[in-house]
Amino acid sequence: MLSLIQCENTSVNELSQVLKQLGVPFRVTSTEADICKSDKVILYGSGSAKQNMRQLHMLNLFSMLRMIKNPILGIGLGVELMCEHTSGENISCLGLFPVNSGRIEDEKVLVSHSGLKKIDILRPGRLFEGINTGTEFYFSENYYLPENEFTTSVVNNGETFSASVERENAFGVQFHPEKSGEAGLSLLKNFINL
Repeated sequence: MLSLIQCENTSVNELSQVLKQLGVPFRVTSTEADICKSDKVILYGSGSAKQNMRQLHMLNLFSMLRMIKNPILGIGLGVELMCEHTSGENISCLGLFPVNSGRIEDEKVLVSHSGLKKIDILRPGRLFEGINTGTEFYFSENYYLPENEFTTSVVNNGETFSASVERENAFGVQFHPEKSGEAGLSLLKNFINL
């Protein structure tokens, strides 16, 4: 069973529909008990990192998510929440990736960082089995992860950012696989099949 963590004001409807389409047994949850019984976890966030982190603390999920041993995938803002710190709102996050995320300040880069964008795969991560470099994924975030030692793919929108990261059982994608057509379905299948 997969747990899809729903943070405050986060709509998971589109991702839920894609998981149903893939025939994946899952539950949308925000309880520690459900997550502990899951073999995989997706952390999906939207809006403010500060509000999402506050919600994780209020739900008593902060410590548990830091110690989780099963595969966990952060999508969109979810991957920022998995970082050490976000300079955009100057808050500490989960620390699953010991890197800092930042906010895109340049308006031109921000505009070009939305929509379908080609990624360059730097090293074969487990999420990209059967997916080629140059494949397009849908981006819509105003945060970014700089390229770092955990980067498995990058996107260049006037600046080069991490498109995906991987470290032990933790995976993160800046893009939204649920809005990325067949490539997104393939990536989610790869995560489900880990």
